[in-house]
Amino acid sequence: MIECSIYQCICMGDNMFKIKSNFPDADFWLQTRGSKHNVGQPKNEFGEIQGKYNIGIKITDDSVNKEHLWRYLWDLFNGGHWQIHSYGTLNLQHIRTSDVHDIMDKYEPSELKDRVSVEKVDEIYAQWVKQTKLITKVLLSTPEYRVKGKNIQDLLKRL
Repeated sequence: MIECSIYQCICMGDNMFKIKSNFPDADFWLQTRGSKHNVGQPKNEFGEIQGKYNIGIKITDDSVNKEHLWRYLWDLFNGGHWQIHSYGTLNLQHIRTSDVHDIMDKYEPSELKDRVSVEKVDEIYAQWVKQTKLITKVLLSTPEYRVKGKNIQDLLKRL
């Protein structure tokens, strides 16, 4: 068995992240304490007052996409993960660095293989607009679907 301090064990992980509290150089922070409704909320700035208590997450692996990790942290928060996995008996709840480490061990950067580039999204959007305009012309030419065609035409104008 490898002996290490709690801090070292938490930071070793699989070397994708360094996780600790009072970490101004981190990429993101999770609110360590608060109500069940805001504990674990991701932060993208180190707060002057509460920052030293929040848990910082620093990306140490180039395969991890910062945007994707940010969305992952928000998905955890919005999905209620920290409401279920926080501690405390009163209104004040808290999360532990070890809990953040455990959840970050489950993070899979391989999910990025299916990520679509911005250029590809622009191309797909342009094709969609072109096809939708053609469909709108067909709908406008038939009495039964004229109202739907006008609604789609209005939508395209707003875009």
